[in-house]
Amino acid sequence: MALFFLLTGLHAVGSAESPWFALFHPRFLAGTIGSYLVWGSMFALVFLGFDVRLRDERASIAEALDARPVGNGTLLGGRLVGLVVVAWLPMVLVMVLVNGFGLLARAVGLTYGETLEPISTVGFLLLDALPMLALWCALVFALAIAIRNRVIVAAVALVVLGTYGWSVMRCPIHLLQAFGGFTAHTVIASDLAPTFATGRGLVQRGAELLLAAGLFQVAATFHPRPDRGSFHGKLAAGGMAILGGSVGLAGLSWDASRDQWQREEWRIRHDALEGGAQLDLQRIEARVAISPGEALDVDAEYTVRVCVERLARVVMSLNPGMRVGSLFVDGRRAHFEHEAGLLSVELPALAEPGQEVVVRVAATGVPDMDFGYLDSAIDVPRLAREAGNLLMLGTNSGVFGDSYVALMPDLRWLPMPGPVTVPEDIGTDFRDRTRRERANGLAGGWTGSAPRRCGPL
Repeated sequence: MALFFLLTGLHAVGSAESPWFALFHPRFLAGTIGSYLVWGSMFALVFLGFDVRLRDERASIAEALDARPVGNGTLLGGRLVGLVVVAWLPMVLVMVLVNGFGLLARAVGLTYGETLEPISTVGFLLLDALPMLALWCALVFALAIAIRNRVIVAAVALVVLGTYGWSVMRCPIHLLQAFGGFTAHTVIASDLAPTFATGRGLVQRGAELLLAAGLFQVAATFHPRPDRGSFHGKLAAGGMAILGGSVGLAGLSWDASRDQWQREEWRIRHDALEGGAQLDLQRIEARVAISPGEALDVDAEYTVRVCVERLARVVMSLNPGMRVGSLFVDGRRAHFEHEAGLLSVELPALAEPGQEVVVRVAATGVPDMDFGYLDSAIDVPRLAREAGNLLMLGTNSGVFGDSYVALMPDLRWLPMPGPVTVPEDIGTDFRDRTRRERANGLAGGWTGSAPRRCGPL
């Protein structure tokens, strides 16, 4: 609560003066304050679960419990659920109190305070907090059963907690979706594009729960209390669950790293063309149909003028997520290749300098949001979390959700001549800029003239 009021106060006082303070909008703080609540609860669970067996012996009820016809899994499971719920309920209470204050502030007209965005709040409570607490509690139980000295258990658990926290702070942003455990690490809460969960987030939570189940099963198997069933069978089940969870996290890490490798490959391919053929874009006429979250259909006609040398092909940039259905050059179907965001079109005949060529492209698909800004000086997904305030500016080149679509120019959802990367010494010639004309709405298409520019656009 104190952190919420501190950040809310910073927003109320400084947001009009600095965009930095505007980031602390109280409506979108569920993940921020929630992550600190989870860390605090994990710290507390160390001292609530570090003597799971010794507590029974000190209370002189160990022999009575051992005589009961209850399996170790049931006994430890009840305690794990109880501790997780005890640690989780205060988070629910904090969210309720924060929302209550927001409703009160809205009712009396205060500028200080706001209700939390509901989807991010519920997502944090159900998908972030519960799996993380369950995994941590299972780990503490496993340490307590294995070591059986609560001082050493507490010391080891705190070292593990500190190491994990340090690792998260040093982890590159693109790997946080595998090891971070919090949606707020990779998705910013929003009213325009609210996100309850991502596909990778669900896989990560499933891996967390598998690890928790495996550690819990190992703890129950090695519990000194007599138990029925096959020891080796239970141990194998726990080991398989741990292996499954580890494979899930490793797979997410590899998938996230593959995205970065692919982005690097795109950059290299586009950089290689910076000194290639140069075109002067004269005119674009396009019709665009957007089905949010489903597909984007583009039918665009380009008039380009050869600027420097004779050309046998025209190179354009088009998002890798788009599929080209048909392509015509001067009214005739042309052969093309679409790889790494580069659309290479063979011309029917060599085009002379100054000659105009009309290219018509029909494409459909869902744009790859990792594409674009390949020549950016700072590649945000590669940054460590400690430099991750840039995360607030976003890590994708656009948004194509069910409820909100933002198609930024560098996303290349609309094909454009030349590669995405642009040499620094090539600028727009504003003296030759012509007037742009817009039709009414996307359904009617867009017709306009582009800036005259000899060089990749």
